Amino acid sequence: MTSSTTSSSTTTSSTTSTTTTSTTTTTTSTTTTATTTAAFNINLVTNGDAETGSCQVSGGVTSPVGWNYNGPITQVIYNNPTSGCMTSSDPGPSDRGQCYFYGQQSTSTSMWQTINLTNEVSPLLIDNQSVKFNLSAWVGGYSNQDDTAVVSVTFNDANNTMTGNITSIGPVYAVDRSSMTSFIFQQANDFVPIGARSMTVFVTLTRSQGTGNQGSVDDIAVILYQ
Repeated sequence: MTSSTTSSSTTTSSTTSTTTTSTTTTTTSTTTTATTTAAFNINLVTNGDAETGSCQVSGGVTSPVGWNYNGPITQVIYNNPTSGCMTSSDPGPSDRGQCYFYGQQSTSTSMWQTINLTNEVSPLLIDNQSVKFNLSAWVGGYSNQDDTAVVSVTFNDANNTMTGNITSIGPVYAVDRSSMTSFIFQQANDFVPIGARSMTVFVTLTRSQGTGNQGSVDDIAVILYQ
């Protein structure tokens, strides 16, 4: 008798599934531009009308408030019987106040102030040459004398180096005033030069004859515009 044995073999197949996750990282870059609210069409000159502080009512010296100065340049009241040459009825600004700037007893005297443009307008606008300026003042003198006033503006870059040209108004001579004691309106305009970050307004009053310096100026203004 023969015995037969059957062997059964079972094979189990194991499958491993690998899942790969791909992660994409997105970086967003944000650029922030600092802007300055533009001070267009307003006078940037401090005390350009000689109305800040007191004014000389006799023969002394009252130095201009808000300006650096050299010599006895004086804020003097109109109709001063002792010092100055202008009366409130002499030809001049219709909106004049009580006072103006006068050369007092000097051969030459001056005042100046520097204005930071970056506080007033974006440097990007300046460097794109889209900003203009207007310099103006009422400039005058006494009768047939040629004592004069000159107002100028210069621009400096961030390194305090002059950029662009000097722009000046005045002088006004006796012949320009028909030998009348009077003011004459003067103005000039141009583009603010590329790179300008500040400007300096400079006033010089010069005597040509006599003992008093009758060079006079009022309502000094610099405005920016587009």
